[in-house]
Amino acid sequence: MAKFGAVFNSDVKKTDNRPRSETRWIHYTKLIDNTDQYRKSATEDDIAAFAELIKSAGRVLQDLLVRKSGTDTYEIIAGHHRRLACRYLVEHEGLKEFEFLPCKVEHVDDVQAEFQLYATNGFIPKTDAEKLHEIERIKYLLDKYPDEFKHVHGGKTVEKIARILNMGKTTVGDYVNISKNLGDKGREALEKGHINKSAALALASLPEEKQEELIMDGKTTMREIEAHKEASKPKREPEPRQVRIFYDLFLKDADRRFNSSKELREYLMSHFAKSYRSGCEAGISYDCSPKGIIVCNSDRLSWTEFLDLVDGVTGSDRYERMQEEEQDMTGQYAFNNIDMDIDEEIMSEEDEENVFDEDEKEFKKSLETVYDLAFYLTEQRERLEMIRQRAEAGDDVPVKVLRRQEYIVQGLEALAKMSVG
Repeated sequence: MAKFGAVFNSDVKKTDNRPRSETRWIHYTKLIDNTDQYRKSATEDDIAAFAELIKSAGRVLQDLLVRKSGTDTYEIIAGHHRRLACRYLVEHEGLKEFEFLPCKVEHVDDVQAEFQLYATNGFIPKTDAEKLHEIERIKYLLDKYPDEFKHVHGGKTVEKIARILNMGKTTVGDYVNISKNLGDKGREALEKGHINKSAALALASLPEEKQEELIMDGKTTMREIEAHKEASKPKREPEPRQVRIFYDLFLKDADRRFNSSKELREYLMSHFAKSYRSGCEAGISYDCSPKGIIVCNSDRLSWTEFLDLVDGVTGSDRYERMQEEEQDMTGQYAFNNIDMDIDEEIMSEEDEENVFDEDEKEFKKSLETVYDLAFYLTEQRERLEMIRQRAEAGDDVPVKVLRRQEYIVQGLEALAKMSVG
């Protein structure tokens, strides 16, 4: 830690610019804490260890800085831990020779006294919260009272603070960033030691409500916060045209043999992902790995995300293939949908006769209701509209759920046209 005097020009005249002082031996009970003292992190073990060093030296090697505060009391500017260590030696070990401490009595105003408090604190390691407090207060003093510190070396305020506290400019800049952008919950977590400076800096780049959300979720390390930021960042997707060309080049022929997206996914994993396949054809570059795929200039998409895009641009083709197969069926229609739980067939006359003892008229009436295509079409249109409204409202609706519902409605509409024809 740089000493306070080292940050002033060497050619400054002592009579004009240096505070006047005198050395006196003062009883430890007459020394009181500075009202601006912010360092509260020293434990009893820290004080005992410091006391042992003083006892080994036989005396306090460096004078305390104090200023007159009352008739016979003095406010400590620098030396709070030295006083605590001497009090420990007197009251806990009975060593009366440490009752009086050497003190340099400074004749300074409140601004200089507070500044010296920050510039001379240094024996016990500081917490990140204490460093933040120091930098904030020194910045305030330098900005508020520039005439008091006109001889401090450096250009910008950050450079001056770095020189005064013997810190790197980047470190000081980080703390200034934290000071400006860390919310109240983040500051509280920093002061309690729940997060460190790196985590505080990562949080400071987020909106305050997001900071609070992460703290509430227990994500308090830099790695966790950065991982959240990366996951929340919108991915750059390939254009629909590029996805379509990729599909036509590499997947279309194989997909004609498949009845589900699951089979297509297995094909992609075996032929592209596991072999780390890459290349460029028809202007479409691609780079594959088990983690996902990059198409042209997109970010790396997971295979699930890529399949959602494929379904989005090829869904109509999938339905047309299904429709061609259905047109070959006579006397019945079947439309399977896991959301509707429908697997319907027109019963034969023989089946109808075997339906227990149910009244024939009631049974036929129920058939008209159950197999009323218009009823299902209306129901599924309403369901599609509900899904779209949820998506527009910002709910997390998977693309494949929306696409699948659209295919269901398209299928029912096509069947309705066939029945009219």
